[in-house]
Amino acid sequence: MLRRVLILAGALAAMPALAQAPTIDVEQPWARATIGANGTGAVYLTLLNRGPADRLMEASTPTAGMAMIHQSYQEGGIEKMRMVDGVTLPSGKPVQLKPGGLHIMLTDLPTPLHRGANFPITLSFEKAPPVTVTVAVLAPGASGPTK
Repeated sequence: MLRRVLILAGALAAMPALAQAPTIDVEQPWARATIGANGTGAVYLTLLNRGPADRLMEASTPTAGMAMIHQSYQEGGIEKMRMVDGVTLPSGKPVQLKPGGLHIMLTDLPTPLHRGANFPITLSFEKAPPVTVTVAVLAPGASGPTK
């Protein structure tokens, strides 16, 4: 009887931790089809953190030699890009990776990304477990998926 009480007490003590388990939802992952053999592309998506504050730390995909988190910005009237070491994901607030801002840069693409194709990408976080989603490849110049 004492053993059952201890097991139940342990389970109840763990419940608040389960309620705070890190959970990241990935919505509408997409990429633009690439033109020619330039070997680079980008992935865009929205992240919604349903747990405590977290950070997107890295991305990987078998479709590219490397996937890096980048940020586009304007400096002196010139569009530039830089690699960032992560993206802060506040609890309950969506964070959008989109053209002209934060995005996942794909380099060393062995073949172009073709409209209508799909490929997997795995996102790794500081606290939440990794999430693998399927990226839809849209037309070149697309501004995002239609709802």
